[in-house]
Amino acid sequence: MFGLPRGSEWIIILVIVILLFGPGRIGKLQAN
Repeated sequence: MFGLPRGSEWIIILVIVILLFGPGRIGKLQAN
């Protein structure tokens, strides 16, 4: 919709995804 996001926009998207999925689930993914 807004084209290819820049570096800063990717960071914002990653932060939103982490907040949505929760730090616990992210930790489990990294543990595997």
